[in-house]
Amino acid sequence: GKKLAEPSGLTLEQLELASQTVDGYWKEEDPLFDDENDWLGTSGVISANWGTLTLVTNSHVLNVDSLASADHTDPHIDPPEIIDYQLVVTFASGAKRNVLNCGDLIGTKDLALLKVDARGLVEGRDYVLLPIADTDLVSTGDDVVAVGSPVGLRGTHTFGKISAVRNYSDHGRCFQTDAAINFGNSGGPLFRKVNERHFWIGVNTFGFDGDNLGFALDAQSVSDSDYHWFNGTAQGVAAYISRHYIGQ
Repeated sequence: GKKLAEPSGLTLEQLELASQTVDGYWKEEDPLFDDENDWLGTSGVISANWGTLTLVTNSHVLNVDSLASADHTDPHIDPPEIIDYQLVVTFASGAKRNVLNCGDLIGTKDLALLKVDARGLVEGRDYVLLPIADTDLVSTGDDVVAVGSPVGLRGTHTFGKISAVRNYSDHGRCFQTDAAINFGNSGGPLFRKVNERHFWIGVNTFGFDGDNLGFALDAQSVSDSDYHWFNGTAQGVAAYISRHYIGQ
């Protein structure tokens, strides 16, 4: 029942459907004033399976670290009292889905998976599956396109080239690009252009303002990694923080 993308790549026009906006919000109880936080990110659909879609994004788009330390105390000793936690995915068609489950990568790579209800969503209208390429073929000078929602501007395309292929001890293989990656682009797909088709090669992670320095994690890392899963609710994230922060 699991469906993956066809390996033929996407046209430039199809890239409009290749990313989704992720809106996040949490609220944490405080004796004086409750702490609140909202943020933006981007995701891409990697598979469809039994009525759900699996999307990839960045771990920091889950914003668990910030929530765990919301009281400005050590979360390993004094866990937060979470009132609300939600992630909402908005598709190219405007359709919205609450995130049902979150998978936070085990390790230091900035990757996470999201699961949403696929009922009523149509491939080719609401989204496209990301067609992964052989990332070993990526080299300096390749044409690339980063797609995402910088500052909430859904469906933004930025164009550039691979500036370098690098390996880091904490993030593994990464692609440096001069395609602009701004706040809100986090978790969105980076595509390599080959003969007018576009193939998914990376997960946009961060950039440096004004320096034409953007970085994407090798897309192969997504399937090569393991994840801690939790329910995408206040109760779910509270249990996750209790399991993986308290007493660690």
